[in-house]
Amino acid sequence: MHPRSRRALSSIGRPIPWIAAGSAALTLLGCTGPAGASKAPKHKATDKTAGRLKPRHPVTKKAPPLGHAVTLTYFVKPTTMILKSASGKTLHAGTTPAEGDSLRVVDKAYAGSHTRHGRKVMATDSLTCTYTSATAGKCSYEITVNGSKVTANQVLASFASGITTMPVNGGTGEYQGAKGLITRTNIAGSRNSDLSIVVLPASS
Repeated sequence: MHPRSRRALSSIGRPIPWIAAGSAALTLLGCTGPAGASKAPKHKATDKTAGRLKPRHPVTKKAPPLGHAVTLTYFVKPTTMILKSASGKTLHAGTTPAEGDSLRVVDKAYAGSHTRHGRKVMATDSLTCTYTSATAGKCSYEITVNGSKVTANQVLASFASGITTMPVNGGTGEYQGAKGLITRTNIAGSRNSDLSIVVLPASS
């Protein structure tokens, strides 16, 4: 037999080099290889946050007390305005009040002033007063803004020249323990008013 034929026969059954290399590469990549080849190991998630449930809604915290002075300005329209005499008789609008007469007012408040204001009601307020004279009285007032209140509880108020002024002596929520000044200016020819409230933090 020719020597070349003998070498050809002796190579039968030996693995071809590029096929053996390819099988090894497939095994390293985790693909199915020849019988007995192992697959790449599966790794478990190591993220420490895995399995923790996030809240469906963010947790809301209670508003902290006011830390700086603010000025609230509104255009107010009364929904209720009742003036009564000391004997309890309802008086006509425009009647000059006397000592012992009482006033009750409830308003809707719009951000801005009578010359320019929003259309949406941003706050509501109420005022009750007992007159000590035609231009002064003892009053209680509160306005609710976003769930917090600014209050003037049993304070002396002035009604001179169509302008009502009274001190702030408390509040709730964001305005807890607040101080300040309420100024209500009547708009000529109407029952509406411009309202300005300067609110100072409790520490002032």
